[in-house]
Amino acid sequence: MEGEPLAMALLSQQLAAVLEHNGIASADEAFPLFDLDQDERISVADLFESCTEVQVQTSSEQVAAWIAHHAQQEDKSFLTLSAWCAALQHADGKQILKVLPLLCP
Repeated sequence: MEGEPLAMALLSQQLAAVLEHNGIASADEAFPLFDLDQDERISVADLFESCTEVQVQTSSEQVAAWIAHHAQQEDKSFLTLSAWCAALQHADGKQILKVLPLLCP
């Protein structure tokens, strides 16, 4: 998360905490759960809806900025599997679970 702005780093940590809390071992295992329309990419709509469902406090603007920051292709409106995994690679879900309440299905 080096070089990642604070708000984006917090979203990365919260997403990692959701995975940790739900016993999801890796970002690639979680990808289909966040790719709501199953088009092999996580869009702003996919991620914002997923965040809302698991009560991660964020806005669609913050999600769009997070995706744009981590997107590895020219079109910065979605994440591929590899970009999703890279975005969450250094996030520590265990740490954030100690300080943030999460309600997950």
